[in-house]
Amino acid sequence: MADEKKDPREEGENEEREKKDSSPEGGEPSRILVVQQGESGKPKIEGIRRHAGDRFVLDTWSVPRDLPGILDETEAYLPQDPDADLVLDFVGHPDVSQDLIAMCRERDIPVVAPGKGANLEWAHTPPI
Repeated sequence: MADEKKDPREEGENEEREKKDSSPEGGEPSRILVVQQGESGKPKIEGIRRHAGDRFVLDTWSVPRDLPGILDETEAYLPQDPDADLVLDFVGHPDVSQDLIAMCRERDIPVVAPGKGANLEWAHTPPI
């Protein structure tokens, strides 16, 4: 029976995966703020909690589900001083979402806003 050799690419992938799975240098977990409208982010929040272990500190901020179609002032619906390394935007209201992204841009906090379209500056907008 011939010796089975492991593919060296697989070993490199496993090492890289282990590095990605560990906390950042210094051992501090990344801070993620999930901003949701109603419970729109609930499945994502549960998934992060289930799979992330202690690699992330997860905070949530909820915006009411029933909002007027147009909001001139959104400050009452936004976190006052978000303390996060990353913001996940699951807000359906365009005015609140736009102001959330602008606030994060001012604070140099990256935003992931799924399904918002590719025309948003500063936010990463993967398709749903």
